Amino acid sequence: MLQMIVEKEIYSFEELRELLDCFLSLNSPYHHELIVTAFMEIWNGVFVSARPKGN
Repeated sequence: MLQMIVEKEIYSFEELRELLDCFLSLNSPYHHELIVTAFMEIWNGVFVSARPKGN
């Protein structure tokens, strides 16, 4: 997932949400919790830590 985000240059919340919706629509509800968890880790690990201090 992270590789796809980097390759597609997805930098906004809206674009990430669209990708998440795509993953959820293509996969069984059985896997949704894992998919959402992975997206949250990517968001927190990459996007939140890259934000300038004080925001």
